[in-house]
Parts: sequence; structure tokens; C-alpha cells
Amino acid sequence: MVRPHFLLVTYSIQGHINPGLQFAKRLIRLGVHVTFVTSVAANRRMAKTPDLDGLSFSTYSDGFKDGGDANNYMSEIKRRGSQALTDLVVSSANKARPKTTWKNLFVHT
Repeated sequence: MVRPHFLLVTYSIQGHINPGLQFAKRLIRLGVHVTFVTSVAANRRMAKTPDLDGLSFSTYSDGFKDGGDANNYMSEIKRRGSQALTDLVVSSANKARPKTTWKNLFVHT
């Protein structure tokens, strides 16, 4: 049986990251794999997360810490985040585990 793989994407602010990590841990206890996706800047601010079997992280640049314009932050995070997710899914599909089942999970708070 192929272990389901959830892609959990969070907005890169504290009020979304911590609940997202707690949710990821609950999913892992159900026997799935979770890839937690957030911006590089948010990942740097996260407390050290213990290594958990079934949890991996993927980050992307939101452009803000790279000299981006704060006035255009939302459009940049949407553009860059969308591209990063596309690249992640394509890359995963091309790896040795092509039978991994991705579950798209969108939680809006």
C-alpha cells in the first residue's frame, strides 16, 4: 500500500505556521507523510522542530527578504509560492517514488 502524501502549505505568519505544524503532526499519527511548505523567512523564524518520521519541509523565497518591495508582498508571495508548489510537485513526480499519492489540502483561516 502506498503511503498517502499530504502537501500542507501555510501562509508565512506565526498565527498560521504553529497550527499548521500541529495539524501536520496529527496527520502523521494517522500514517501519512506530510511535506510542510512555507517561505524561507518563516522557516528561519520557526522554533527547532524535532525530526519526525513522515514530516519533511520545503521552502521558497517570498521575495521580501531578498530586497522585495513590501507594497507588493501579497502579489509576490502568490506568484513565487505558486511557482514553488508547481516545481515541488513536478520534482516529486520525477523522483524514484512516482506512485506516491499527493493529497491537496487547502486550509484557509
